[in-house]
Formats: sequence, C-alpha cells, structure tokens
Amino acid sequence: MTKIFWILLSTICITTFGNSQDKIFLENGFFSLTLDNQGKLTELLEKRTGKNLLIQGYSKSLLTVQSDGVNYSISSWERAGEILKLKFNEIDAEISVNVNNENNYLTFEIIKVESGKFIEKVIWGPYHVLPSEKIGQSIGIAYDDNTAIGFMGLNLKSRGGFEIATRERFGNAAKKIDGGASLTGFVSDRSRFRTVDNWEQKLGQAVPVNDSDAEIVGARFAFYCVPSSKLMEVVENIIINEDLPYIKTKNIWNKVSKYSSSSKFIMSYNVNNIEACIDVAEKAGITSVYHGGIFKTWGTFMLDDKDFPNGYQSVRECSDIAEKHGINLGAHTLTNFITTNDPLVTPIPDPGLVLAEPQNLIKVSLQTIMNCYCKMRLCVRHIMSQI
Repeated sequence: MTKIFWILLSTICITTFGNSQDKIFLENGFFSLTLDNQGKLTELLEKRTGKNLLIQGYSKSLLTVQSDGVNYSISSWERAGEILKLKFNEIDAEISVNVNNENNYLTFEIIKVESGKFIEKVIWGPYHVLPSEKIGQSIGIAYDDNTAIGFMGLNLKSRGGFEIATRERFGNAAKKIDGGASLTGFVSDRSRFRTVDNWEQKLGQAVPVNDSDAEIVGARFAFYCVPSSKLMEVVENIIINEDLPYIKTKNIWNKVSKYSSSSKFIMSYNVNNIEACIDVAEKAGITSVYHGGIFKTWGTFMLDDKDFPNGYQSVRECSDIAEKHGINLGAHTLTNFITTNDPLVTPIPDPGLVLAEPQNLIKVSLQTIMNCYCKMRLCVRHIMSQI
C-alpha cells in the first residue's frame, strides 16, 4: 500500500480567541493541506508557487456530520498511519477516514462510523478556493490558466455538491462564489424510511435502500490540486485508477475525443428507413443519428413495436447496419423518470417505487405525475436486463 507523507511541524503558538493551535500538514507532490487541532482546513498550499489557494479568512471543518437536521463540526482529531480519527463531541461520534496518496491526488474514504445519535449525512466542505475562472459544475473542478482544484466522488453514494430541494440540471459540485469558487460533496444514509422534498412534490415514502449503497461507510472522494496543463491527465488517471466509467469512441476517451462535441442528426430511424437515414447523415458528414423516442414507456423501456417489430433485436439490426458505415445510433432516455403506463406502475405499482403524498398530487401538473421519480438503479437494471 502506498504510504502518505505526513509532516508534523513543531508547535506554532498562535493566539486566536485565546487558544493555541497546532498545525499539521497532509501533502502529496503538488499541494499540502493544513488542519488545525479542531479539524478546520486553514491552508491549501500550492507547492509550485508557495501560494495559499483558500479564499482569505476561510476556515472550515474538513467535514461536518448532520443529525436531526443539525450540522456538527469536528471537535478534535488524531491520526494513526493512514487513518484520520475525527471526533464530534456534541453527539458523541467518531468517524474514521482512510487517506491515501495516489501520486497526483489524495483519496478520502470513510471506513468506520460510531455515534450516539443517528447520522443522516456527512458533508465535505464547502471548500472555498481562489481559482475560479472556469467551473466544472458536475465533476467538481475550479480552475484558471494556472491551477486546477477538484473534489470528486468515486462511487455511487459519494455525491458531488450539496443536496437541494429544487431541480439542478447541471450539478453543483463546484460553483462560483464571491472571490472564488466552492467545492462540496456529501454522502447520505438511505437505510431508513424518510420524507424528502423533491422539486415540485413532497415525497411521502422515500424507499430505504437495502444494500451497501445506503451506508455512509464506504463513501470515497478524490481531492487534487495540479497545474491546469495536467488537469485532463489527472482526471483520466483518477477515472482509470478508481474503476469509474471510462467511455471511449474509436479507442479515444470521450472527454478528449472530437466525437463528443460533434454534430448529431435527430431522425426517427426504424428497420424500414435506416438505410435512408444513414445516407442523409453521410452526405452531411454527420457521424451520429439520434432517435427522439423509440420507447412506448419509460421504466422498463418497452420498444415501439411498429418501428422495431422484433424488439431489441430490431434495434441491433439497425445498429449493425449503421456500424458498417461508421455511424453511431442514439436514443433519448431519462433513466430516473417513469411513465404511468409502464408495467412498473400499471396496473399494480412496483413496491420499489417512491410514492408521492396523496394530498400533494392535486398540486402538481399532469406532466409531473407522468414523470414520477423512481429509483435510478432500479431503472438501469431493467434496461440492462433487456439488452
């Protein structure tokens, strides 16, 4: 196992509200993080320039825990090798975090939670940083021409950003703030029945998840601070090392492939007109044809048998023809939405669905009802089982 480099500096006496504080550095080859003895992040030092990249005056607990809707900061902490033990005296809690140095980034993984009260959420940050000319909202990156700083979830439950009640289409793992940018992440305990506000609806039954995805233990994040010229290299490194989805087109990673930003045609292709659609695309120099609606329902994603009489085999036939011409086919799907005519809803709703409170149904639009949320993992499993 790689060893993280810890450097314990000699005690520096600082008078702050009458308390002395010990500063401890946690570092890799590019940057070092400074925590005071209450677990507050007080410095993000870029080694190349010697500059503190935290917004001036910033001092925030490395992470906070939430119990009964109240957030609690770290009271004290200690380390044993690669393990940080974070104590929260107000709720008699301790969280153990494994910290690893992966050459150009650090990983933080929660490996143990002990608490006298139920912890519903653990929140990382928000970390307020200076580089902010460009923002990667969904992936959690703030950068300028010189430096890139990122905080990135490494598994399904490790969410970038902060939990919100309204719809956030592009994510909020990173966002602009006065004087810089903010980076945030969180993990929620989803093992218990709960009521959750969701966009236009009040959800009366947030269905408990009955596997490890529900637990706070196992949440894992990556933190990095690198020259902007190395940003794509480091992100690709993280994705490969952490076994995240690594999508390629013609053996080129989609993040750097020109295909990702190329034009697409929206055309209602089917088994009868696929050759004609391909002919039009080739004449226009288009490499992808996208269908606006091949499904009769969302949820189990039943195909329209008028266009695809043999189901997914018909889709495969179209795809094989397109592949011979170097053209990709696409189809419009929203995997965390479901239609009311889907077998998961009608005639008997699947027990895995989230149900809206009856008194609120009259307040929401028909379209919202038709697009009732279901669990994303349930939907993905259904569509994958069909292919």
